[in-house]
Amino acid sequence: MMSGLLFAVSAIAQPFRTRWRNLRGAADRGFAVGAASVLAPLYIAEVAQPRTAGMLVALNQMTIVSGILFRTW
Repeated sequence: MMSGLLFAVSAIAQPFRTRWRNLRGAADRGFAVGAASVLAPLYIAEVAQPRTAGMLVALNQMTIVSGILFRTW
């Protein structure tokens, strides 16, 4: 919940940021992304059935990495 709230607050505040506040906005988004990258696999592993949890967590990580790879092209 806190990670989602941090995402929402940083997205709403982004248009109002000045040059001096950009570092603070980047830190807010960085903390939100870091929390989401830890919490999403944890949630998947807890909710999924034991025989499929590992595959789903690996699939989650693979989609993140492939998204980053295709975004940089």
